[in-house]
Amino acid sequence: MLFYEIIRIDNQPAYEEFETIKKMVRRGWTRKAIDFLSDWDYGNENIDTAMALGTMRDTILDNKSTCDHIIATKGNYALCTSQCPSGLYEAFYLVSSISEEKLSAL
Repeated sequence: MLFYEIIRIDNQPAYEEFETIKKMVRRGWTRKAIDFLSDWDYGNENIDTAMALGTMRDTILDNKSTCDHIIATKGNYALCTSQCPSGLYEAFYLVSSISEEKLSAL
């Protein structure tokens, strides 16, 4: 199984969307947050982008970061958060998975 990021929304350029997701998560509406972020799931386009950028990985979380956590899962999606210790950067991102067999068939 391989994992790829569908969308990442942080507290810098996408402030309005970030605040919407943060409120949902704070209220415990994690499934609603996943549904909100899944609007950016363009299927094969997201997979092609991840392959082109070399960001397909073996784990849900990006192993390059020690500040990431899984908040919730729903179906094929995992809602994750990333926050730097200083608090200057905070993000929510949605990850999905694809089997290596399905990936090789694309």
